[in-house]
Amino acid sequence: MSDIIDINVTPTIEEVTINTTQFLTTINVNTQSGGGAVDSVNGQTGIVVLDADDISDSGTTNKFVTSAEKTAITHTNRTILDAITEAFTTALKSTYDMAKSNIDALLLTGSRLITNSEITILSNTSGTNTGDNATNTTSNSYADAKVTDAIVDGVTTVAPSQNAVFDALALKVDIIFTDGVTATGAAVTTEQKLKSYLIPANRIADESNLLLNVRFVKISGGGGAYTLRAYVNTSDTLVGATLIGFYSQNIPSIQEIPLQRTIMIKGSNLIVLNTAVNTTNDLGVINTNPSLIAFNRAVNQYLIISVQSTANHIFQITMANLIKN
Repeated sequence: MSDIIDINVTPTIEEVTINTTQFLTTINVNTQSGGGAVDSVNGQTGIVVLDADDISDSGTTNKFVTSAEKTAITHTNRTILDAITEAFTTALKSTYDMAKSNIDALLLTGSRLITNSEITILSNTSGTNTGDNATNTTSNSYADAKVTDAIVDGVTTVAPSQNAVFDALALKVDIIFTDGVTATGAAVTTEQKLKSYLIPANRIADESNLLLNVRFVKISGGGGAYTLRAYVNTSDTLVGATLIGFYSQNIPSIQEIPLQRTIMIKGSNLIVLNTAVNTTNDLGVINTNPSLIAFNRAVNQYLIISVQSTANHIFQITMANLIKN
């Protein structure tokens, strides 16, 4: 066995213990170089154990997060999120708060956001659109052009007005007027209006055939002549009225008298039995010279019934009607 033992000791701060015996003749303690020497780690010497809390990220690009910050990254709780003070996160929170505040303000005032497609639609409109129907010039003009005060056959893109529909329906009604209420008048030697009936404007269509029926009753008085007449006028008065028929009687025994006339509407005229003919009923009467009476259908007209007597007679109208036939 060799009498020389080599002990290699690397530079450390550890203590090197050498034990000798009586048979050991030489001990060499050699300095072992290589591997590099570490004086301290993170300011610590000896047996050093490091964890994340021993390392600072203040001067580094990559950063650590705390347990609270790690939770906040995957959590929706705003209180936890506010615990993060890092600059980028703080800026994001500020932007979010501003956007939320603006949206809340819009909702509070009743305003609403619109989509891009809705913006496109708005940009395609024209005219004055203020929200006030009275000033929406373009839309009002468009709507007005779609309604007309007339009913025209074959037109399918424009609607008739209520007035046009009303007038058209009125023309379909056979009865122009009817009256069963008694109208009493004390006959005197001057002509007296017993009753009048309104014929509304545009109530009668051109080329209509009408039948006028009036029944009179003489309820008192003796002998003497009396005359029953029918007129048309644009005002409810005998002044300026135009005669359309009459019947004159001087037989005191007759107590009920009818007056009937057939009337044709032709353009701006009424065509009736010659108004010089004295008859209760024009049916069967040969008339080669009818009377043409100016008649404007576009204005209100009145049909007026009158009586005139040479004695003290009292008359009643028991029935009157004007019917399209």
